[in-house]
Amino acid sequence: MQYGTFQAGNFDSFYNQFVSLPFDVYIDRGLEFASHRKQSRGDSIGYYTPDLSGFTAFLQAKHYTARGAADPSADSEVAAQGGVRYAQGPVTIGLGFVDDVARIDENNAGNGGGNDEMLYGLIGSYDVTDQFSLRLGYETRDDNEVRGGGFDTVGLGGTYTTGPWAFAADIYEVDPDGEESRTSWALGTYYKVSSNFDVFVELQQPDQQSINVTLDGSDSEINADGDDMYWLTGARYHF
Repeated sequence: MQYGTFQAGNFDSFYNQFVSLPFDVYIDRGLEFASHRKQSRGDSIGYYTPDLSGFTAFLQAKHYTARGAADPSADSEVAAQGGVRYAQGPVTIGLGFVDDVARIDENNAGNGGGNDEMLYGLIGSYDVTDQFSLRLGYETRDDNEVRGGGFDTVGLGGTYTTGPWAFAADIYEVDPDGEESRTSWALGTYYKVSSNFDVFVELQQPDQQSINVTLDGSDSEINADGDDMYWLTGARYHF
């Protein structure tokens, strides 16, 4: 009898593996839902059940401490995530939560953009045929009076495969609290030359607000146009 799987150490977010995975199809950019690093990686433990008539339940905890501090335990914190996935036939549906704590990482960027509020997601996919699948998802997080960061995101997309070709397309409506909503989209085309060699092209347009930053001590400026198109092309050989 199988009792499920227990993991400890450095691994991808269970929320991503069981909830947001249907949208995680791009090599680089394009995923607007919580990704594989969300409140995960080092110092994490997790457990998920075996397949129970299509249902799989999961629970994970990430432990944070202030290493190098005089008393690291004084700044200790645990971020939990969990939920359930149903996968049977052509239907996959994941429902999950993440305690999205706010911690600063080595890049001074915070762990996945946490704001100390709960994040919830309901995301699913349906295989219309063996070649064509559709996906639909909703993700939300409350606004925090100090850190902000509340939003509602709806995503719709699909993947079509034919022979060595695969095509992906997704569109998101992102509605941040206190800011104007934005529409983000992504496209991807992939060609499998052989079993271990493929080439690809990806496009993404996040539709974010433009940013103008004046560097301290100089007249130089950084102008980031949120309407700029991001594109990626390349080839991969899998040894």
